[in-house]
Amino acid sequence: MAFKWRKWNRAIHRDFGYLFFGMTIIYALSGIAINHLDDWNPNYKVVTQ
Repeated sequence: MAFKWRKWNRAIHRDFGYLFFGMTIIYALSGIAINHLDDWNPNYKVVTQ
């Protein structure tokens, strides 16, 4: 029985596609968070006197 290269190639390509898509989304969200650090500062407090 011959080794099924096409089956393994498609499965590996699909899995790497999911992995890199997820990494791209995480990279994009972290870039947005770094660019807007002043807007999303958790230590920011409003004090009225």
